[in-house]
Amino acid sequence: MLYKNTLKTISYALKFGRDKLIHSSPTSLLEVDILLSWCLNLPKEYLYSHPEYIISDKTFNKFNKLLNLRKKSYPISYLIKQKEFYGRNFFVNNNVLIPRPETETIIDIIKKKFNRFLKFKRKIKILDICTGSGCIPITLKMELEKKITIKAFDISTEAIKVAKKNLQFLKSGYVNFYIDDLFNIKNSINQFDIITSNPPYLDALDLTQLSNDVKQHEPILALDGGKDGLKFYLKLAELIEKHLKSEGFAIFEINEKYAEKTAAIFSIKNSCEIIKDSFNKERFILIQKK
Repeated sequence: MLYKNTLKTISYALKFGRDKLIHSSPTSLLEVDILLSWCLNLPKEYLYSHPEYIISDKTFNKFNKLLNLRKKSYPISYLIKQKEFYGRNFFVNNNVLIPRPETETIIDIIKKKFNRFLKFKRKIKILDICTGSGCIPITLKMELEKKITIKAFDISTEAIKVAKKNLQFLKSGYVNFYIDDLFNIKNSINQFDIITSNPPYLDALDLTQLSNDVKQHEPILALDGGKDGLKFYLKLAELIEKHLKSEGFAIFEINEKYAEKTAAIFSIKNSCEIIKDSFNKERFILIQKK
């Protein structure tokens, strides 16, 4: 209960937040720390080294408002408008999926295999499909610096706005973002050394089993892979055939329960390797032309 005349210290705010969220989330202690730290614009460590720091009514009311939204399953990342990906904070809102830590493996795979291109005295061309927040292409640009050029597509105008905002905020160099539909690409695309994508891959059953955080707030358009979850991979197979260079490779995130079926889509004309994520789930498919 909030008492109007209570001195609102950090210590009081932490207890107040934990009491409010204790039955709403198994990670309520961490979530309260994140929300209060963000409202105060201070590191989490400060909360415990300065428990008697007095919080203004305006800041406390903002904190309380976020707690109430979190109780309604509003994702933490949307509340604080950011999510860490590969050690960098990306701006996110409910027009894009919240980047997941397992997706970082795509960056690791590309960095490990990038040496094969060093013999070429040219920039390596990368295409990213269903780019969302832009976390994959922007991270690649920052990790590989001047060695690459990138085109990135998404069907959502609002998602591309988020991606461009991240590009500007992170000062990562230049990435070409386009609003376009994978099933009817109108922009001119050429041959690429690397093609990446984390496309929608949930099937009809998966969508009914989503947590409230995801179901009520994240864009279903970025999750719905059709009745069997595979429709985007059928189109990506066509894209590879037309636009992946013979010495290049593609890396896509996949639905673990359809790993073998997804590989079958690509294996007729390509060699495929299923790769596990950091949680030991079959999460990626690496594709190279035979």
